[in-house]
Amino acid sequence: MLDLDQIIEQAPTGTGKMIHLLECLMAAGEPITVSINGQGNLPIRDDGAFQLLFTLIDRLEVTEMLRERLAELDAGAPTYSLDEVKAMIGAKHGLPA
Repeated sequence: MLDLDQIIEQAPTGTGKMIHLLECLMAAGEPITVSINGQGNLPIRDDGAFQLLFTLIDRLEVTEMLRERLAELDAGAPTYSLDEVKAMIGAKHGLPA
């Protein structure tokens, strides 16, 4: 039996926790059941289903990151042109312009 508390403790910080947990479950051959708000149980048992779940989670994480960034921009976060970014990186790392 897997110790989920230990797996979660060992997971990287940030958005990788769910993927880490699913990878551990997949490696152990443990099936999982996915539900949304307790409705519509979907059993995940094979590699193809796990891969689809990983892809969907990745898309959701990217979507959430984009929503957060757009909210930051709406709140007045600074924006930079490509030339400005190149100049900042060049100055930081001592690269010629």
